[in-house]
Amino acid sequence: MEIFRNEFYSALALAIILAILFAQMPKVYSVELTVQEKALSVISDVVGLDVTKYDVKLSHYSSGFPDDYGGLAGEDMTYTLESAGSKVDVNLRFVNKTLWFVHLYSYNGSLLLAHYAKQLPTNILDATKVILQRLHTYSRASHLEMIRDSMDTVSDINSVNATIGNLKRLVTVKTNVISPNATSTRTSIYFKYTMNGADSPKSVNIHFKNGVLTGFGDGWNIFTIGNESVNISKEEAINIAREQANNSTTTKLNFGNQSVRADLHLSPREPFTLYPFWFVELPLYYPNSTITGWQLGIWADTGEIEYSHPTGVHGTVPLTENPSESPTNPESTSTEPSSDTQSQPETDDNTCLVVMIISIIAVVATAVVVKQKRAN
Repeated sequence: MEIFRNEFYSALALAIILAILFAQMPKVYSVELTVQEKALSVISDVVGLDVTKYDVKLSHYSSGFPDDYGGLAGEDMTYTLESAGSKVDVNLRFVNKTLWFVHLYSYNGSLLLAHYAKQLPTNILDATKVILQRLHTYSRASHLEMIRDSMDTVSDINSVNATIGNLKRLVTVKTNVISPNATSTRTSIYFKYTMNGADSPKSVNIHFKNGVLTGFGDGWNIFTIGNESVNISKEEAINIAREQANNSTTTKLNFGNQSVRADLHLSPREPFTLYPFWFVELPLYYPNSTITGWQLGIWADTGEIEYSHPTGVHGTVPLTENPSESPTNPESTSTEPSSDTQSQPETDDNTCLVVMIISIIAVVATAVVVKQKRAN
């Protein structure tokens, strides 16, 4: 009898030791973080704001399933961070619980005056590299590591512009005159997926105003490629546009000597699924008319015409310059978090540990009893 008692206590001690070791292992959450928890992580870990110095409030939330999202959930939220000397709004959008973009707005002048726990470098190039690294740490997405690695040899902002395989790096700088004595400079750095020179919204972009971070976006894993086959050449697309324009009138058209614009994009034909698309704009002259050109949109893989119409002084059907970069806002279903997006109560770690220990003890005790009965 004493032997079985000793075995029981030995097994019990082993069970407790194993339970303690298990509790000290790195945590792997079986319950995925809520979108709001992800948003707060982005604010503190990627943007670098010191949330301990702010009163943090979820001031806006909306969600929906827009038709052009193909059944995926779109969630918009704004966190307002307020302290005695700083007030900042952080707007975030998630698609299918994946971060799409972040925009920062300061009520007290420059975001440079905000409270940061992780201050970015003042040099835009260095700050871009840090943001890329933080985004990769946050999401563990492989494309961010690839993009970050491509910047290792870049030591000057003017050397960013380059195309490496399917990655196109691009810097844009725009200076606005605020007053006779003041200007504002916006710098954007884009990392776009490209194919045959075509730009796409499958990209990572980082934005600065006067050298201070104002936002960033990552649509690389949100958009997928449906087809990359270009079966309609640039010349064919231009000829189709000319044919469409000629067929619209009995008057002989004068296409003039101005250059024809024909841009290849990767655009969504299905929700978040990209296909090659030609945007063609012909300069032409219609006698006694305010029409100054003809616009054609045609899918380069199938040859299907998406639109074809004149454009002129008084305008036509509104078009974006790049239809692939005009995401639709999620439809709002409420101004407060809905019940299905609220985080569910999480089980306390200590409770899990106790339950696990009790379970192990029960199993060990049962095994000992069975063994004792067999011995008898």
